[in-house]
Amino acid sequence: MSEARTHFEAYRKALEALRGDDLTDEARASAEADLSDSRLAMDSALVEGAEDRESDNILEIIERRDYLAKLQAGVMPTERKSELPVEQMREFVDGKINHLSFKIPSEVRTTTDMTTTDTSAYGSYTIPQTWADNVRLFEIAQSGVLQAGPTIINSANANQINMPILSTDMTAAARTEGSANTDSTYPVFSTAALNGYPISGWVSISDEMLRDSGVAMEALLAKLAGRCLGATMASYLGDIDTGTGGAGVPAAITVGVTSAVTAASSTAVTVDELKTLYAGVLPAYRINGKYIANSAVTLSTMLAKDGDGQYLWQPAVAEGQPDRFLGKPWFEDAYFDASAASNIPVVFGDVAAAYAVRLVGDIQVDFSRDYQFPSFETSMRFQRVFDAVTWDALAVKGITLKA
Repeated sequence: MSEARTHFEAYRKALEALRGDDLTDEARASAEADLSDSRLAMDSALVEGAEDRESDNILEIIERRDYLAKLQAGVMPTERKSELPVEQMREFVDGKINHLSFKIPSEVRTTTDMTTTDTSAYGSYTIPQTWADNVRLFEIAQSGVLQAGPTIINSANANQINMPILSTDMTAAARTEGSANTDSTYPVFSTAALNGYPISGWVSISDEMLRDSGVAMEALLAKLAGRCLGATMASYLGDIDTGTGGAGVPAAITVGVTSAVTAASSTAVTVDELKTLYAGVLPAYRINGKYIANSAVTLSTMLAKDGDGQYLWQPAVAEGQPDRFLGKPWFEDAYFDASAASNIPVVFGDVAAAYAVRLVGDIQVDFSRDYQFPSFETSMRFQRVFDAVTWDALAVKGITLKA
């Protein structure tokens, strides 16, 4: 084994040791020291062996080192087995059991770099394309609101959470030397309730298709279920007509959002109005500000030009990065409020500060032969429980189309 490979193995073992939940302070400090030392030694060996790239597989080692660094930083999900119980699925398909249930973890995952190339040199580091990945991928892909990065709250149950909202801020006053301090204005808080509301679906598959299909039916079902849940969730987060925030319904991001400007048109938004929207958000929230808009406003903004005929739209310079307008990220949401009179088709602001999405428990998936027993069919049902609320109306504002 080459010197670079030896140091890489030491780096990998040190990183695995740091993942332990029951480490003592002494053991953690020792593992961190080993990680740092092995990283420096590996880099040194890579530089010294740069002339022998082909035989030493240096590029491969660099790729794996960077991958492990991402794992350490929490950028990518750690290696894990598929949530799909493969052996039980085989037993179900073969008719040995009549029921199958499992849960899909609902933690947020990065949508890029889901997989990495596997080689035999260091064992498998491939991230499996699991049910959880499929569901999260479709949820994020179909919702510009989720892409813009709201605050995500994961909870095990659906007990009501009262989110504190600052209605009136504290104040301070100047004083002269030696004078008494004056009382500050007391902060005033209100609350926004976060509960858990289910979205669900079910489908029947013939036993012949499940057993004899030429494709992996469980993977196809994961894709279809993920797309179905993602589309439904996106409509609640982006469309105020669906996500009304009423009894038993999550609130879309535009519920409670104030208007920075009323558009001159009832069907379109101008560049000047988008600039006015930008200026209408407090500077503290502009720093991390992002645009979210429906498809029509996104297209018109992409086609907007300056006086010299140059497009104002700034395409992403790297994969996985959003396009930009006025230097700020722009996210298209096909489920956002339509461009019609009195609607809010575009918002801008700090989405994480303004909007919270609560994911309750895991995504439940069940297979059963009982419901369609006479017709030799298998029923699959799936459910996601969530809620959402705007908890800081100052952080995000919108453009209201003319009535």
